[in-house]
Amino acid sequence: MKTNKTLTILLAIIIFLAVVFGFLSAIFITERVVNAFNNADKIGTYDPSKIPLDYSYTTALCEGNKCRDVAVTCLDGEAINIDPISGMVIFPSDWQDLREKDNGLCDR
Repeated sequence: MKTNKTLTILLAIIIFLAVVFGFLSAIFITERVVNAFNNADKIGTYDPSKIPLDYSYTTALCEGNKCRDVAVTCLDGEAINIDPISGMVIFPSDWQDLREKDNGLCDR
């Protein structure tokens, strides 16, 4: 008889916890769904002025007919790191660099 009472109490506790957990989960899920709908017009939009301009690229730095490939890392328009990634390449003395002149390494 005592085991039946213990099992009944245990079952009541489990049912109570399941109901509380279900109720709290429903509140959490509802809040997330409502927030998603309220912010749907903001998805995919951003303010570029609030995002730091952080990127890297490779280019050849040339002086006369001598060039070297480098990896340039930029942050907010400033070159913060320049790493050589190749040896010096020497072109014939009459070689001309036909690329457009850049204003700076991080003005892209």
